Amino acid sequence: MYDKLAKDYCHYKRTGMLNIIKCGLVVYHAKQELEKDEWLKWLQDSRVSESERTAQRLMQIFTNYRHLLEGSEEKIGLLTKIGAMKLIELGKLPDRFKKQVKLDGKLIDVVDEEKLSQFLMKLHKGKDGQYKPMKDLSLQELKRAVKEEGGEVFQERGEVKGVEKSDILTFLDSVSKFKKYVEGIDPPLLFSLPDTEKDNLKQELVKIDQILQILDKKVTLLLGGLE
Repeated sequence: MYDKLAKDYCHYKRTGMLNIIKCGLVVYHAKQELEKDEWLKWLQDSRVSESERTAQRLMQIFTNYRHLLEGSEEKIGLLTKIGAMKLIELGKLPDRFKKQVKLDGKLIDVVDEEKLSQFLMKLHKGKDGQYKPMKDLSLQELKRAVKEEGGEVFQERGEVKGVEKSDILTFLDSVSKFKKYVEGIDPPLLFSLPDTEKDNLKQELVKIDQILQILDKKVTLLLGGLE
């Protein structure tokens, strides 16, 4: 098993998104099949030659994009030219960029490649002040864009940066959907939930409230700065 896994990894160890996912798959299988000491030795094998940190990143990529292994380079379009580090950052996008697929008889959460492709074509203001598609951003710029998409606000010299006009529509859409969702909740049903599910729901509602507060601040800034 050790040798087979090493040969498989060596075969896939080249550029291209699908091959990166396949590398993550092999690393994942190696960790499952081998004892920890043997797995660490396997990582140092000349046919693999990866650090434990890199191995963890590859497994993270496999977890988020494993469903694409059944597709083709043409099907995943823009994603074919995205490097490993950017794939990791894109996997941190909010849940609205995820979907559920059935693999091995189980429903799992994965990145929605169609929504991700749309995100990569969105224009974003880079450090040079120029607008360019997300796919062309540097890694650091992409990290910032992903965090902004998740509702995180960067503050520099007391000013909120990265605010776009499109945030107004995003905010209004989020409020509208959240309002409809809350109005459709059946209180007696919530009261009957197990305590663990109630706690999970409470944590999620707190997160939503925080995001809405951040978006509200963004819209206030936009309305004050737009002509």
